[in-house]
Amino acid sequence: MWTSHHKSGQFPVVNEDEEEVAIATISKNLTSDVSREEIFRVEQAVWKMKFRPPPLPFVPMTVEEASSATDLSRWTNTKVRVIGSIEPNVIPWLVSVDEEGGPYRVALDLTVIDPPPPFQHLVQVFGSLEIETITKIPQIRIMFFRRIEQAYLIRYRSALEAQQPFVPTFIKKKSRQHRRHEDCNESIEEVDPDIALLMQPCYRSSGNQASM
Repeated sequence: MWTSHHKSGQFPVVNEDEEEVAIATISKNLTSDVSREEIFRVEQAVWKMKFRPPPLPFVPMTVEEASSATDLSRWTNTKVRVIGSIEPNVIPWLVSVDEEGGPYRVALDLTVIDPPPPFQHLVQVFGSLEIETITKIPQIRIMFFRRIEQAYLIRYRSALEAQQPFVPTFIKKKSRQHRRHEDCNESIEEVDPDIALLMQPCYRSSGNQASM
């Protein structure tokens, strides 16, 4: 059950059944000198709190997938969670552990957490995937992390592969007119199809083409 403290323009609303009771209580407690505009703002705040969208999840990814991102302009959710080891450098990197074809690396932004995660230790980082404005490389702005003492990484990757068909790609769909003028050959580099689906609306691999 979610509640919030009384603040200016915000009032506690728990669920749909108690909405009318909350509005009635608020209106009763308001003094006579409160204007209709202020009452209207209260009702608007209650409505917004009721229909507030749920928080977006942290999508599980491998370091390879995160490091392959080139354009996030059409992603509606860039929150990711990735397992790896942090390599100390001028720019800290999250390095893949036992990923096939690796090691892979993705840059990290540690400015919003204190203390930082331990270096050269297995961790799971939760953060926002971004494209760095100067270098144009993908990076994860870490919001929080979890130190992992022991993990079965082979089973973890198998679980990721099993989840992928059910994990939304969070890609905004373009209008039909926009798609008509876009060439899929130029929208993404040739990469692994599973990674391409996470990155862009269309990809080409082994003679097959898919689009959204």
